[in-house]
Amino acid sequence: MFNSFLGEVLRASGPRYEGTMPPTRPPRLSRNWLLVPVSVLAALVFLEVAVRLARGFPLLSMENRIARRIALLAVHRVNSHDPLLGWVYREHHADGVFTTGELGLRMNGPVDRPLSTGAVLACGDSFTVGEEVSDQFTWPARLEALLGKPVLNAGVGGFGADQIVLRAESLIPRLAPRTLIVSFLVDESLGDLGRAVLSTFAGANKPYFLVSEGQLVLRNNPVPLFSGRPGELGVLRSVLGRSALADWTAETVGATSWWHFGRGNTPTGADPAQVADLLLRRLKERTDREGIELVLLLQYSGGEVIRRDREPEIVRQLQTTTASAGIATVDTWDAWKQHLAEQGETGFRELYVMHEGERVFGHLSQKGNELTARLLAGHLKQEPVAAH
Repeated sequence: MFNSFLGEVLRASGPRYEGTMPPTRPPRLSRNWLLVPVSVLAALVFLEVAVRLARGFPLLSMENRIARRIALLAVHRVNSHDPLLGWVYREHHADGVFTTGELGLRMNGPVDRPLSTGAVLACGDSFTVGEEVSDQFTWPARLEALLGKPVLNAGVGGFGADQIVLRAESLIPRLAPRTLIVSFLVDESLGDLGRAVLSTFAGANKPYFLVSEGQLVLRNNPVPLFSGRPGELGVLRSVLGRSALADWTAETVGATSWWHFGRGNTPTGADPAQVADLLLRRLKERTDREGIELVLLLQYSGGEVIRRDREPEIVRQLQTTTASAGIATVDTWDAWKQHLAEQGETGFRELYVMHEGERVFGHLSQKGNELTARLLAGHLKQEPVAAH
């Protein structure tokens, strides 16, 4: 009876249905869902245009800003691409502080002078080239003054031990030095030995060596120019690095360092001590054949000297190499430790350019470069040198 009554009600109040209940319809999907992504996309495009206009960026440019900023360690003002080494300094650059001449060598003063053959040749990283001091205050410049004969500064900022040795080998035929000084910076975080087992450093592609059956195998040769490919930056930064909005957002939230250098270093998996050992032995064989005196200079960041009671383990491994290969070594560790003991931390900081309220060690100061040059001059002249 109830079903019959319900059927009559339904027939009287709406369309006719067969049976006692109306059939159910599948819910109709809303077409408004498309408005959400379209609105978000339109907002992002609007913000992208607004940021580009505000910052003076080209509206149609698709350049990857991350790649542009970090390629070739572009924080340095005079780098250019080199297919063997990754990067070197441009030739004949002068800005009143940093002067380069032929082959990108740093001058020992603000004058671009011809390169001498038969000179002392110094190869190393930024501690050798003398970042943060003027031309005449680098240790190669001071060594030249102490020796009274030409010293050529072939240091390049950011180089690893592998690039330093490759740089020396490439310059020997051109400059025919009588003495070759190869300087390695030792630092727990990432010194020259750690950089030697990277295929990219701070965003720049570089050469590197792997070891196969006890032999060095050079890879990344020629070195490709860093272009921001996904394999270099990762997919996210490779794509969004083209966005001025993403760049501005990283700045605003204080993530610029991560945004630019989040994947700047790519390890190769090689053993740094083994690579350094084989590189030094190879270089020693080369210099012996050509009658060149080889000197290894070991330098240290200020933090290493203050934190440690003893030299890092990798230095002791290097000392085993140099002793067995007959490589003369000037190790600044003892002199720096003596200076720290005699002058205290305040006096020790005078050997470096300090940053952030005297808390962060930079490169060697004029005083630090002077002491380094005196240690080297003492070795080359076979004279003892005081630590202060």
